[in-house]
Amino acid sequence: MGFKENADPLPNDPSAYTDIDYVETWKGMEECVDQGLAKSIGLSNFNEEQITRVLENCRIRPAVNQIEVNPNLNQKDLIGFCKEREIVVTGYCPLGRAAQSQDQKVVEMGKKYGKTAAQVVLRYLISLGIAVIPKSVNENRIQENIQIFDFDLDPEDISYLDSRNTGQRIATLVAYKDHKYYPFR
Repeated sequence: MGFKENADPLPNDPSAYTDIDYVETWKGMEECVDQGLAKSIGLSNFNEEQITRVLENCRIRPAVNQIEVNPNLNQKDLIGFCKEREIVVTGYCPLGRAAQSQDQKVVEMGKKYGKTAAQVVLRYLISLGIAVIPKSVNENRIQENIQIFDFDLDPEDISYLDSRNTGQRIATLVAYKDHKYYPFR
């Protein structure tokens, strides 16, 4: 989606929209690479159809697609689609809502591994082959978030976390749902 110059970075009404095609924006980003202003360029919140349009019209392939990924929205199909096209997936909102860390079964998994529920969820998402970007300003949590590479989840634990997929988004971007390039239709 494109927004007008000098618009609020997260506008909440359609008056901030532009009709500029994201493929044209992508071509502008390719020019930034050509000029040495960027080494890699990527996408955010693009669906399969939008990624396909970019790939059909680009000179430089997207390096990454940043999307919401958590147990309630594991996006395995989109992750697979990106992997097949050598596009790295970065998952934001990996811990979902607080309910993830309060799910008693996930808490019990954490105890089994000597980890927190959040660490279990992050490890699950890493097992999907994506990069995750948990948000924290708490130094202890930041340290905790990186301590996820010393254990693997059992298949039954992965199966349980897979079963949590409801398709429910946290970042719905509903303020933009009328935009012609809204990605979550």
